Amino acid sequence: QNGGYFNPMDESLFAEEFLFRGPVIGPLNKEDYKEVLEYFSVYKAFPDIDPNCFGFTVDPDDPLRVWYQVRASGTYTQPLGGPLGSIVKPDENKYRGSTETWSLTFDESLKARLMTAGYVADRFEENVTTDGAGLTFGILKTLGLSIPSGPGNPVLQLIQASNPPLAKLGISPKAMSDPENVPKWWKSEKRGADL
Repeated sequence: QNGGYFNPMDESLFAEEFLFRGPVIGPLNKEDYKEVLEYFSVYKAFPDIDPNCFGFTVDPDDPLRVWYQVRASGTYTQPLGGPLGSIVKPDENKYRGSTETWSLTFDESLKARLMTAGYVADRFEENVTTDGAGLTFGILKTLGLSIPSGPGNPVLQLIQASNPPLAKLGISPKAMSDPENVPKWWKSEKRGADL
């Protein structure tokens, strides 16, 4: 709750050194993560969105990490944020997301230090509207916009490589934080859709 995607973000729940990483988005530091969430405003566009979380389990190797599944659902009744909201008008379209694996890792003060999200567990799952895409890629697929979303996809990598000037203008959201702004504890050098 209050993570910013399914409802407003409560920044007090996040460590200053927070980092978000998805299969093709990230690493995003706390400030950039917040900006991306505000850009799309998913919880505003889908006021009834529900993450439908289940399967919470503590990582046996890291007691500060919790793994869980998300199978979100909602109704598109308000415009998405950014230019997409004027392209894809609200139409009461029903969204049912693919089952995704998420995790939260907490620091010693129990603030979120790392969130991983959007890792689709079964891209062939029936009764979903996302065609196997996760997170906002799945929402956009539900609304009729198909954007490449797989790790290593050369089209997505090209989009991400050319995105920084557009993100600075507010035309599109950041796909990843600038390397110098990623928390130092994060060791992976892979960015965005890199394999």
